[in-house]
Amino acid sequence: SDVCAIVQLQDITATRAMAAQLAHQASHDALTELINRHECEQRIAQAIKSVRIDRGAHALLFLDLDMFKVVNDSCGHAAGDALLKQTAALLAGMVRRHDSVARFGGDEFAVLLEHCTAEQALEIAHKLCHGVAASGFAWGDKHFDTGCSVGVAAIASPDTTVANVIKAADGACHAAKVLGRNRVYQFRPD
Repeated sequence: SDVCAIVQLQDITATRAMAAQLAHQASHDALTELINRHECEQRIAQAIKSVRIDRGAHALLFLDLDMFKVVNDSCGHAAGDALLKQTAALLAGMVRRHDSVARFGGDEFAVLLEHCTAEQALEIAHKLCHGVAASGFAWGDKHFDTGCSVGVAAIASPDTTVANVIKAADGACHAAKVLGRNRVYQFRPD
């Protein structure tokens, strides 16, 4: 009696590559390649969990471009997209290696600063604000002054929620806009 074996080999390289590509697309913004809002919310939840476990301090920055509507309306969507890409690259290049930069939608960005004191968060927020303002934006023969309003919210309470952190940072960003744009405002619970 002869022994027979049937062996079937299957190359799953393409399947794994497709799965990795789908996972990337689900967590990243297609235009800027930054993480998207959903992925940022997951990371904020992890930061809150970290506060509970090791009493760490983190911060969320919320940035809104001050000139986006002007660029988009006067030069078109291609120019607006180029401004968003430029801003995304600038922000990603100015933060610490372990920080997360996300596009929340439209002209809104968020930066999760992990293991960051309130003082460090303010320093980074001012650096980003000045960096965006210094970069400017050119489209064809038109040049635009750029700027952003930045809201800062600490993630230091283990009892907070993702929604409350985002609301605080967004509210601080709105206050920065109301106070004159191209500035930083820090949320305080009081």
